[in-house]
Amino acid sequence: MTPQHPDLTRLREVLEIYGADRSRWPAADRLALAGIIADTEAARLLLAEYQSLDRLLDAAARREEVAALALTERIFAAAERNRAHRHEPTSSATSLPPPAIRRAPIRSRFEMAAIAAAILFIFSIGLVAGLSGIVAPDSQEIASMDDTIDIDDPLLDEDVI
Repeated sequence: MTPQHPDLTRLREVLEIYGADRSRWPAADRLALAGIIADTEAARLLLAEYQSLDRLLDAAARREEVAALALTERIFAAAERNRAHRHEPTSSATSLPPPAIRRAPIRSRFEMAAIAAAILFIFSIGLVAGLSGIVAPDSQEIASMDDTIDIDDPLLDEDVI
């Protein structure tokens, strides 16, 4: 059903954008559409349809809020129970002892020495490579670098474009 009257078309646009709550409508549209809602049965039916849609959307939003609030309350209650359980003394025979902390086994001295030797070897290779200039660029080359642009470059010429 498409409304033929231009005011009904505008009413449908306003209802789709702002919903059925007239307090959210722009003041000019509220005044202009009040007459057509009072006079036309099709406008009242359209408004009633959008009012039921608004009620449905509001109910869905409230359900989500209630579910989120219930979840928050359950989380806080579980945290409170956990905190209270941690602080109460364990005197019953059914309670389990706290788990023992396991540490990684201590490596033998030979393994530790091998790791230290590998680290020392890698460090010395980096030191030799850095001092010999194998991996570092020449300092004169770095000193000659700057941020200037060659203006005589033909790619920058405006006639080329």
